[in-house]
Amino acid sequence: MHNPTFQKHSLLCLIFLISINLHGNDIDLANIRSKMWPANDPYENLVDIPDSLSQESAVIIFQNYINEYRELENKLVIVNATRRRIKLLDRNSINSYSEFNFEELYGRNHKSDKLSDFFVSEIKLIKPNGNIIDIDLSQAVDYGEAGKKIAIPNLETGDILDFYYYEHEVFTNPGNMTFPPIVATLNHEYPILYQDINLTTDKNFHVNLKTINGAPEVKSYSHPDDQTTTTYTIRDANRMAEEYLQWFYPHCELPTIKFQVSYLQDQSAAKELKAFVNSNIRLKQQVSSEEVLSLVNNTIRIEPLNDERLTDYIYSNDPNSTVEHLKLAYNFLRFYRFVDLYERFMYSEAGLGIDVWSYGNTILTDENFIEVMGGYLLEENIPFEILATIPRQYGPLDELILADELTYMIKVNLDHPVYLSRFTTNTSFNAIPFDVEGQEAYCIVVSERGQFISLKKQLIPESNSNNNKSTTRSRVSWNSEAIDEISIERNVELYGKNMDFDREELLSIYNIILEEEQRLDLEPFPDRFDMKESDIATFNELLLDDLIQTKLEQTELFKITTSSEYDFDLHNYKHFGILNTGRWDDEFKFEDQFTTKGLAKKSGSNVILNVGQLIGKQMSINACQVERNDNVHMAFARSFEDEITIDIPDGYQVIGIDQLNTGIENITGGFISKAKLKDKKLHILARKFYSKNTVSAKNWPLMLEFLDAAYQFSQEKILLRKIKSTESRELKQ
Repeated sequence: MHNPTFQKHSLLCLIFLISINLHGNDIDLANIRSKMWPANDPYENLVDIPDSLSQESAVIIFQNYINEYRELENKLVIVNATRRRIKLLDRNSINSYSEFNFEELYGRNHKSDKLSDFFVSEIKLIKPNGNIIDIDLSQAVDYGEAGKKIAIPNLETGDILDFYYYEHEVFTNPGNMTFPPIVATLNHEYPILYQDINLTTDKNFHVNLKTINGAPEVKSYSHPDDQTTTTYTIRDANRMAEEYLQWFYPHCELPTIKFQVSYLQDQSAAKELKAFVNSNIRLKQQVSSEEVLSLVNNTIRIEPLNDERLTDYIYSNDPNSTVEHLKLAYNFLRFYRFVDLYERFMYSEAGLGIDVWSYGNTILTDENFIEVMGGYLLEENIPFEILATIPRQYGPLDELILADELTYMIKVNLDHPVYLSRFTTNTSFNAIPFDVEGQEAYCIVVSERGQFISLKKQLIPESNSNNNKSTTRSRVSWNSEAIDEISIERNVELYGKNMDFDREELLSIYNIILEEEQRLDLEPFPDRFDMKESDIATFNELLLDDLIQTKLEQTELFKITTSSEYDFDLHNYKHFGILNTGRWDDEFKFEDQFTTKGLAKKSGSNVILNVGQLIGKQMSINACQVERNDNVHMAFARSFEDEITIDIPDGYQVIGIDQLNTGIENITGGFISKAKLKDKKLHILARKFYSKNTVSAKNWPLMLEFLDAAYQFSQEKILLRKIKSTESRELKQ
């Protein structure tokens, strides 16, 4: 979903300092200034902060967000404005605010139905002695495409910056429309003493709004001079600085506001919008299950899918079960309705005259997917239901207020249910997206005619750490001529969500397309699209160039990714190879080989090996991480196994093996390692696992136990002691 936030609006690296418009309309700067810096401003003279905040980097004394949606003479006037008054208390905040960046208005995308756009901004600097300096924005330096910059000179501790920006848009002939939703926490990087959020709308605008996690309730005020205009206000105070924690979902833990505005030119057309809109209600703060069912009926249409090519493909592969049948259909449609779009776009942009939209409806949304995949299930009389829920990072289903929060997938009702989600280049058959695992969902019953007839709530299954597993088998050998140089050969296997995450990063579009074409037994691309003879040579040349460039880029990507996994430097990245993409089965597998000079160090005639580093980087727990008040939100339960085999060079004896045997295991996860010496090889097996995707704050100390155990193991060393000739003779006897 769209996720603009109030914090995004107020980022100092993107302040608009422009006072122009597109069509020459005069700007009433005095009126804008009086709105942003009003007469009798209660915060104008507020300069002091509580002693308890004196050690903060900065304190926001006051900030005000203004959102207006007005209808004037058959035009829609939209205003988004922010004012902030902030006191700078140390060098870090001074550096952050010493320069304002802004973009040229003409560099932004504009819709043809806009009548005018303009931005206005002003900045005041209040010195500790009370002097007020107006920043001259005309002195901004133009950096071309990078925008303009204005320096704020001579900032010092105790300075206050009071600034605003004001964005104004006018739409003509808008029709019925829904504006992008806004979801934002009330916390900020710095503490906030006071803040207001104001949303003003006219009579034909409808607002969906909800405050959660302890955010103040909204209050409504009708304008005395115009009863059709309403302002919705949230007044907030004394917010501490937001902590940036690992494994943290702000909208699940911090006070949050989410809202969306819809405009109904025709009040009878509410069902045409993808929004929970009731023409009789101006402010909506709850959504019922009946409204969810109504939305689905209004936005999704399932009709039997008659696809001869798909039917022929299924028939030619002769599946021996319904599950195999579904897998063939899913993979076929994934290529033709999504992956193939990439290939067509690439060559269309190269001027080869390819019809990008030549095969059916390309699937770009959840709703598209439900219509196409559901249409096929309907055609084949395979029973299924629709699951609708909110991704975990936006909270529980009961907090639903925005239609854009909903995500959809299909549950096929077999003896063992099969779950199907929207196609991407990385989705697999019968895989539940990680961000909805364990969520409560509306289960929508679909009739034999494709109608949505009822719904009920149920939990979406959650995978475990064994489902989402990574296994890395490493063979460590030595350079006989340079004992401190080590060669590592790896074979890596990934399953479940671990596979999805790494595959998303490491596979190129060509890995995907070439395998799909082979698996589906497709004709070459030029033949599939009746490419002109004159274009075929160009196509082949482009393909070869792209493949060569992609291979080079992918090699560098594998090197960078591998290097980021370890605490030692890669000396020479020799090879990588993808053995299985996992797109047609359950395993992503690759191999690589590299050398390093940073893992072993000579100590006289002996060698010290940082053996613990072979399991990769581990989380180091510092003092500020020990205490945690917020729940731990991770992507999914998962496990990591390392099977390490180290060749012991001739003439050396291993000292320190016992310290490599350790184990911590509890309800949150664990770390277990075992080591043994056999046939002049040191064998190490280490396993770290996270049992759940969410851990309560009270169980955070239990997580720290196994995280610290893994880190301590990563710091372990062993000694390869040079065997003296007399010891060598004794060992052989």
